[in-house]
Amino acid sequence: MNPPIDGQQIYSGEATPSSSRGQWERIISAIAKDMLEVLPSFYRYLGGDDMQKRLKFFLGGAILLGTAAGIVAVTAPPADRSRDASRIVHSLALPQTAKDKLPLRVSERLPIKIDSALTRLVGEGSHLKYYVVPADNKMCMIPVRGDGGGEFVGCTTLEGFESYGLRIENEERTEQAWLVIPSAADDTLESVKNDDGWTKQAPNLLLRQNSSDKR
Repeated sequence: MNPPIDGQQIYSGEATPSSSRGQWERIISAIAKDMLEVLPSFYRYLGGDDMQKRLKFFLGGAILLGTAAGIVAVTAPPADRSRDASRIVHSLALPQTAKDKLPLRVSERLPIKIDSALTRLVGEGSHLKYYVVPADNKMCMIPVRGDGGGEFVGCTTLEGFESYGLRIENEERTEQAWLVIPSAADDTLESVKNDDGWTKQAPNLLLRQNSSDKR
């Protein structure tokens, strides 16, 4: 995030407030005089020497308005990342590695259409490996057995993922996996501290295994 910009930095780090004010007044005065020379009839209509004062006031206001607009632009809200899956799984912003590739026999039988180049391995339990993949506007998690067979697919929308994440459990109820925003992983783990078996498997993945089933 960019550091805040104050009024002093907008102009020059060397100028003092008093010297800057005098410089701007001289510039504005010169501009006003030039405008009066090319607009004599308008000058007379507005009342002679008062025109210079009015123009000085007007131009000063315009400069202040431009400064305010610049500050608003600097502090504009960040881009919407609600559909950016890499905020959940950072490795999606990097090239896929060999370990991230979903076994072919699983990808061919999935009930959803995915881009196989976007799968990422996020964790591994006693019985299952957990792959994730963004699909349309969803984040999906695919558990894969040790023999390379697929169990099922769990999905949730990318928008609003922060509110709960994606939590799945296998049919035998021997394992649960909970995909969360990395920055929320520690707080989420704290929220289930009274449930035996939860561990932080990765920066974005919590895993729960039966105590008798852990490696």
